[in-house]
Amino acid sequence: MNTRYFPSPDGRDTDVLWNGREFEGHGPVLCYPMPNNPEGWDDSLTDFHEEVSRGHHPIDEASFSSALERVQRGLRERERERERERENAAVLEIGCSSGYFLERLLSWNPSLHITGADIIDQPLRRLAERMQKGGHPLPLLRFDLTSCPLPDASQDVIVALNVLEHIEDHAKAVGEIQRILK
Repeated sequence: MNTRYFPSPDGRDTDVLWNGREFEGHGPVLCYPMPNNPEGWDDSLTDFHEEVSRGHHPIDEASFSSALERVQRGLRERERERERERENAAVLEIGCSSGYFLERLLSWNPSLHITGADIIDQPLRRLAERMQKGGHPLPLLRFDLTSCPLPDASQDVIVALNVLEHIEDHAKAVGEIQRILK
């Protein structure tokens, strides 16, 4: 069972439990407070991307392959550095949308602590349903990267494919990525 804890979205000091199927008291997607108008992406763009590519567009394939190779290489180096540690690596994909890269990570190494995050709600909910049906539920978070709720130094690997071009404040977004990386 892949139990993990995540910061409470209501600002309380108590964490929210991911019990391996859902966030207790919150359902399959944990939603953090959002700006009134998320920048640069919406459900209609996700729907269009889904219709056109289904995760198999040549640009997606190239991005996914390159990112997976880098994740694998980085985690192999981490394993060599921490041979005695048995904890599984925490991998966060920011901008996971429909979850195609998450599925590749899961296929490559199902023991990773994989989490998906996006700013748009509907793709996360569809992804949660699809992963549940497939027997591989993953914790999915909805948050704005410029105000990331995750604790400092909590992630071993962060993947953000095609994300920064949709965020106005690049420096703040990259600063948050740097803050949550171990």
